[in-house]
Amino acid sequence: MPNEKLTLVDVGGAGGIQAKWLPYSDRIAPVVFEPNPSEAVKLRETLVNAFPDGIVIQSALAHVRGNHKLNIARWWGCSSLLEPDMTVLSNYRIGGAFEVIGTESIESIRYDELFSEKVVPAPDAIKIDVQGFEYEVLLGFGGLLQNCIGIELETHFYPIYKGQKILADIVSFLAGFGFVLRKVGPVPSFDGNVVEADVWFTKDISHWRDFDPAQKDKFSLLSNVWDVIDYKRIDPHKPHNEIDPA
Repeated sequence: MPNEKLTLVDVGGAGGIQAKWLPYSDRIAPVVFEPNPSEAVKLRETLVNAFPDGIVIQSALAHVRGNHKLNIARWWGCSSLLEPDMTVLSNYRIGGAFEVIGTESIESIRYDELFSEKVVPAPDAIKIDVQGFEYEVLLGFGGLLQNCIGIELETHFYPIYKGQKILADIVSFLAGFGFVLRKVGPVPSFDGNVVEADVWFTKDISHWRDFDPAQKDKFSLLSNVWDVIDYKRIDPHKPHNEIDPA
């Protein structure tokens, strides 16, 4: 029987589940990935109270299983499995926060492998914050993206890490699974330039029409939390000029 709760996969979960989900704690089942051991312990201690169905996995997600070098930045939040491009970043006041002050070996795995091993459930929604490594993480979900409803991630219009895939690459990749870009929120960290953004994808309306009632309920919840228009408010049988924009 499908899970009636929305399975939210949070990749890079340091700091805990986003506050916007807390009012709906009885309707979601989080699966949180955090490679930092101390942060993973904190997450397990705090998650169980608000989300009894929650799972914390101390690992990084990627497109291949194995060891990766984590580049530890001067500000932890800028640490990445990719090397920062300081030639680009030195042009911004925030650039120093990306300076690599050490490295650490961490274990990574593909999400679809964990699913095959029955360690994790299929995702309904995915949130990714992995500093330039978003594309590789998405690759690791494989065919599970086919039945996923929505994806939220932080990405870039221009590469700030070496070898990084940018938003255009992600849009193209996700289109193959029926996802469309629904919302963009620029992150004002680069001296007024739109370099970084939070973005939200959902399945397009043609896929939504094939959802079963449980999927449509989850989509409504996700649309409310992410503040995007729920397709149920649009009558697909009306001509475009008769659709209520409210």
